[in-house]
Amino acid sequence: MSTEVSTGAGGLRQPALGIVATLFLLILSFAVIKLSGNIFATWIAFLFMCCVPTQMLMALAWHTDLPKFAAGLTQPVKGLVFLLMTLVAGAIVAALAVAVIGKGHTPPTPPLIMFIIFSVVCTFWVMALWRLYPFTLIFKNPMVAGIVGLVTAYVVAWVLFVSLFNFSFLAGAPVYIAEQDPGGAFMAWDVLTFAVTTVAAIMMCTLFDFWPVTALNKSGNPLLHGLLGSLYVLIIAAAVKCFCTYILGMDQVVYMVTVPISFIFAVFVINVLLESSLFADVAQPSRGFLSLGGAVILTIVCKQVYMAAAPLLSGDMPAGPPTYALDLWIADALLAITFPLIVAFCDYFNFWPFRR
Repeated sequence: MSTEVSTGAGGLRQPALGIVATLFLLILSFAVIKLSGNIFATWIAFLFMCCVPTQMLMALAWHTDLPKFAAGLTQPVKGLVFLLMTLVAGAIVAALAVAVIGKGHTPPTPPLIMFIIFSVVCTFWVMALWRLYPFTLIFKNPMVAGIVGLVTAYVVAWVLFVSLFNFSFLAGAPVYIAEQDPGGAFMAWDVLTFAVTTVAAIMMCTLFDFWPVTALNKSGNPLLHGLLGSLYVLIIAAAVKCFCTYILGMDQVVYMVTVPISFIFAVFVINVLLESSLFADVAQPSRGFLSLGGAVILTIVCKQVYMAAAPLLSGDMPAGPPTYALDLWIADALLAITFPLIVAFCDYFNFWPFRR
């Protein structure tokens, strides 16, 4: 998940590299969805999402430089080793989540899937916004700091999940299992849509290299960065969500897919697939505003591309309430399938074989 421009020692260079990689990953993700069939929206999406926090640890916190035994390998062996470690970690997380959150019931139900999504949100906060502070201060070993940070993200996710999420709105539906409902303070969709919006706000901050937080925190104090960044992200997320759902009157689920999820994916294309090569020579905050404009355009394009692909891959599905079948399909396709494939390909395999 590096945001540095890297042309590599050979092969394609940016932005051609990113464009080719994007097309390749679209084809790959569509193939996974097509081959998944009826279990795409349950087991496949769930298992892929269980791997994402570990991917963030390895790519965002460790930059695939740790563990050392894997970092020194050549491609594609290095990528395969990191991928294997991620799959093992994801399998452990999946088993624990099914036992603790899902109460042993399968296939994955809305509470279980929402918890896994929420754990990804909390990992973004711990690693992208707080940059593993204070764990990097407490633990001098970066591997220990990273693992403790990842575990903390899951613990925070669990505490907030049981405190905030309420699924009583599903009572009477076939997917509702009473013992899985933590009976939290707020309707589950209210919490999840806001939480996902905070991730979109964090991703927007990366386009600006966290300006204006960095301008206000000239000393670079990590605690002040985390506090200022958190306040900034919460204000942006609240403003965007309120504007779209209360002023524009967008349905919550439709909003979540159309705005924050599609935007997160668009920023990943810019930051990870294109390695921030767009406007690289422009100083901040101008570069951020230009990148934000590009991300907004990509947000619209990405959703349209996946919306067009949906009936070809999984058949006709109704959009909007009450089932949100098409909307949730797009959300799963974007962030549960293509997102982890992007991280694996770009960070684990370093664009191999397109870049050598």
